[in-house]
Amino acid sequence: MIEEVATVYQLLILAAVMLVGLFIIYTGKNLYKPLEIITKIFVQVAIGAVCIILFNTIASPIDFKLALNPVTAAITGYLGVPGFIALLVIRLVIA
Repeated sequence: MIEEVATVYQLLILAAVMLVGLFIIYTGKNLYKPLEIITKIFVQVAIGAVCIILFNTIASPIDFKLALNPVTAAITGYLGVPGFIALLVIRLVIA
């Protein structure tokens, strides 16, 4: 019984992936620019998250940490060093 349900779900997932693939192939160039922008945003957020993780690792002996969430990672990734310093100042003022 469980195997049958799992097989049905696997077939539904496969069908959904195929439909998305066909949609991407069909629309082609119209999706290139938005996907490029979304990819750039995700890369910046990932870079911001890595920077915050490194800072939290280095600052752990003095018990000072920044919150790691999508907003702080986006601020750090998009604004770079000034955004990171702004987060540090905000953390010092609030805490």
